[in-house]
Amino acid sequence: GMGMEVVTASSCVPLDGFQIDKLPEWARAPCLAQIQAVAEKRPVANRLIVAAMWSYQFQDKSFPAVLEHFFASAREKHQQVLVLAQIPKFTKNPRRIARLQYWGIQVPPERDPEVHWANARLQRLLDKYPEVVYFDPAASDLFSMAPFHHGTLIYQDEHHLNEVGSREYGSLLASVIQSVADR
Repeated sequence: GMGMEVVTASSCVPLDGFQIDKLPEWARAPCLAQIQAVAEKRPVANRLIVAAMWSYQFQDKSFPAVLEHFFASAREKHQQVLVLAQIPKFTKNPRRIARLQYWGIQVPPERDPEVHWANARLQRLLDKYPEVVYFDPAASDLFSMAPFHHGTLIYQDEHHLNEVGSREYGSLLASVIQSVADR
């Protein structure tokens, strides 16, 4: 009973003020197009969901100001905002870990500490905006044994979910989004 539109581009957070010049040349035009698309669609949106690879985006010193502007604007427009923390990222490809485990070689997956740092920084920034809902999927059952879930590999590489993981993450987010919408 809810419609959604996904607006995304590689390595891009399509918000006004986002610095596209930091992106690889091939990613700039699609990012700019998505920034413009969000600018057009945003005035009529009731709810907004923001997700990113925060560990990458916070490397840009101007990025926190872009987020601050976005959150302040959403507050002013009475738009409901859900911010998704970055999912766990690994220092080694989980498919290699799974292959080694198949052969009986146990290699513990190491989570990239930069993700924890970036999510914590995002959460601190959100302290100024108590109306914004923050959801960290790392605390869920889905990611408790990542990169596996109930013995099944859910990652494609160090930081992308595979089809199984995406489906499971979608189910998890559906309940989170519904609870936010019910507020």
